[in-house]
Amino acid sequence: MHKVMKRFTAITIILTLCFSILGCTKGNQAEHVPSDDTSNSIDKESVDDQPKGVVVETDFTDYETKVYTYKTVNDEDIQMDITMPNSSSYDEVPLLVFIHGGGYVGGDRSKAYVGYFAEVNQAFLEEGYAVASIDYTLASRSKGTTAEDCFTDGKDSIRWLRKNANALGIDENNIGLFGSSAGGGLAAMIAYSENDEFIGDNSLKTYSSEVNFVVNFYGSTASSKLYDFSNVDPDSSVPADAARKLFIFGIGESDDFKEMEEKIKYHSAINYLDSQDSPTFIMHGTDDTTVSIEQSEHLANELGSLGIAYEFFRVEGRGHSFNNLSQSDKEFYKAEIIKFANSHYTVLEESKSLDFSFSNPPSDLQGIDAKFAKDIPYDVHDKTKFDIFMPNSDEPTGLVIFIHGGGFKAGSKEKYYKGNQAEDIIELLSNNIAVASLDYRLLEENDDEGILKSLNDSKRALQFIRYYSEDFNIRKDDIVLYGGSAGAGTALWIASNDDMKDESSSDPILRESTRVKGLALSGVQATYDFERWYTEIFAEFEINFDELLNSVESDEVLNVYGISSVDEFYSEEALAYRAQVDMLSLMTSDDPEIWAKSTANPNSIPDTDGERNHHPYHVKALKERADEVGITMVCAYGSPLLYSNTDETYIDFIIRKVNEN
Repeated sequence: MHKVMKRFTAITIILTLCFSILGCTKGNQAEHVPSDDTSNSIDKESVDDQPKGVVVETDFTDYETKVYTYKTVNDEDIQMDITMPNSSSYDEVPLLVFIHGGGYVGGDRSKAYVGYFAEVNQAFLEEGYAVASIDYTLASRSKGTTAEDCFTDGKDSIRWLRKNANALGIDENNIGLFGSSAGGGLAAMIAYSENDEFIGDNSLKTYSSEVNFVVNFYGSTASSKLYDFSNVDPDSSVPADAARKLFIFGIGESDDFKEMEEKIKYHSAINYLDSQDSPTFIMHGTDDTTVSIEQSEHLANELGSLGIAYEFFRVEGRGHSFNNLSQSDKEFYKAEIIKFANSHYTVLEESKSLDFSFSNPPSDLQGIDAKFAKDIPYDVHDKTKFDIFMPNSDEPTGLVIFIHGGGFKAGSKEKYYKGNQAEDIIELLSNNIAVASLDYRLLEENDDEGILKSLNDSKRALQFIRYYSEDFNIRKDDIVLYGGSAGAGTALWIASNDDMKDESSSDPILRESTRVKGLALSGVQATYDFERWYTEIFAEFEINFDELLNSVESDEVLNVYGISSVDEFYSEEALAYRAQVDMLSLMTSDDPEIWAKSTANPNSIPDTDGERNHHPYHVKALKERADEVGITMVCAYGSPLLYSNTDETYIDFIIRKVNEN
């Protein structure tokens, strides 16, 4: 009886392995046959010198993709696609390598362009990463190849990418992996095994296969942890039919159960882990019947015990695919994946120097010893540029940043180079304060992003100048913002938010602080939640906001929030958007001192856009909120004057704040 039970247990283990490790017996999985089409092949000798990619069409139609041969095995080219981002904030572009699944016996690199895999990969492209998708030698009984050949090609692909990083325009210090099912297991094996393991191409063996992170979708990583071989006679032979099914592990008909156990351990990535291995992001469906979620549970436990950073998302009710997730869930997980990847971006401590040149200033500086630089790009868009006036100084100086108005529809940084404000620039320079003036993206008709794109542009400009403060001879902690109208609202939005630096960002510019020493606001709007204008700020005038809203339909009010109909105005998404631009609610006691003036428009009911946008009651509402939360605010508002607690001009205020200890 004991012997019969052992035999039954052995058969159970084998069958479970076949179904639960890789799903290799479920359905018809065709053995991969390399294409006879050589149109994408690369001359083998040229790869050793410079990688020569051939442009190919993929479903990533908005990006350029090239195919490369990264190694040759038995006269068969093993290839990868590399898709480059259209723009990136990096000098050297970080890389995500996608690894397809298929039970190690099927699939190819085209899976990168399908379903949720494609959505995740495109999210990385939009983030500024390049995305590679690799083929690898598949396990085949007829060819005598096993999963070990898959591991070897996977490791060699990373070595080849690192060898050719400069020519490819990618950052060898920032490479991550993304794999699903067997591809997740392969990604884990690449990351967790040592550099000197699974070497195929000897010309690549001196290059590291280390990676920064792994994204693992329902990967087969811990097969050896699922089975207890203690109830099996270790010397008994593995049945021939089972050995044939488990050939991918190198298990032969002459192997006994002890050898079977050792080979499964050898092919399980979890057994290669040590405390120095790559951070890992895991997603696994709780109803996965192809690769049991137990594998990911074992992996997460092991990562945690070794102190390796990881995230583990159990996706309730999902099986061996995430294609049918709700769109909101898809967006959530994409954001979490990108955040995880960026948090493990490697920043090399090296010289950060900005290339720009000086030119003639746009106006007469009346003998002030200063330099002027024009159209310095702080992001990749046509409008994201700024000018800067820099006093010639042996010591770093303070800075004021001018942000122009124009209702987020018009205006330019040149606004401040004429008339009285040109004289104000001279006064600031004479007080050893640099002046920057910036452009930002404006709203377009039927804009689907709304004003947050404009606001975030100005935020980035501030962070950019801080990041390159040494190049501009700026004291990065002594910065004041000045704006008129929409520029004033932008300055208020930046300052009323908590510090918006993103310490986990892959972009070092976005890791800079957004806190400033002061705000000088002319003709400011107190909030960009327009409903509050009529229900609170202009409440005494009893204006019916809903009538006003319906009168403009999909026009300017809606455009501010990136929506196109009145029906959307009270939607959950629009309410969340409005909360993000409601400066009155965002204000807290740790915000900087405010100078504000609004004395040009009458105190009466506002009848025009100009009167609504620049009504004195905006400053009145700000002062009331500042007093409520404990922010110092000097201001004057009203025509005729309703309130004033200062004689300072905005220039006096800027000089005081910049030099304040």
